[in-house]
Amino acid sequence: MRRVLPVLIATAALASGCSIGEQVEEPALYVAKPLKAPPGPQDTSLHIGASVEACDSATAEVVDVSVREAETEVVIDAGVRIDGNGFFCEIRAAQDDFTVELDRPLGARRVIDDSRGEQSVIWSPERRQDVLARLSVTRSDAERFLRSRLPGGERVDCGRRSPLFICTLYAPSLGRRVEFWVEVGRGGKELKASASEYPAIRAREALRHPPEK
Repeated sequence: MRRVLPVLIATAALASGCSIGEQVEEPALYVAKPLKAPPGPQDTSLHIGASVEACDSATAEVVDVSVREAETEVVIDAGVRIDGNGFFCEIRAAQDDFTVELDRPLGARRVIDDSRGEQSVIWSPERRQDVLARLSVTRSDAERFLRSRLPGGERVDCGRRSPLFICTLYAPSLGRRVEFWVEVGRGGKELKASASEYPAIRAREALRHPPEK
């Protein structure tokens, strides 16, 4: 088993009090970069991330990694050593990555985070299939979907922001451009999506029901 650095500090939050000195926290574990390198059945190593809340000036380092392998699951436990400095600071997510080496290929086993004693599933064959399905959807798929849902828009242009697409279309009935965050996945024979739409309700209705020419 080996660990891969570096330490990352991200996601600003509110100012709060922080203790001084080193302490080991129980992190939330997750599969690092699942969209770029989703773990496969043949893999004998797992790239795992660990995240805890800490001062923005603190450093984080994964320690005390343990792995238990069984027929149906791989259970991972770890701690994160935080070296904080300052009583009052912004609280951020302090993250560190590490690599777990397996005794045999992952196969169809689930990956379990047991760092907090909650036995949370962070990877499974079902999640892999979901990721691969999302990645198989193209920009053209997203554009066609948006045109089908919003026939009142023209000149649709989508760009990938994995796993989402950000799409812009010109709305003649509104006289302006409108942006949409669109998540498209394959389900059955049709494209399905959940979209967070910035325009007001009246604007969305105008796009869905364009005026007759």
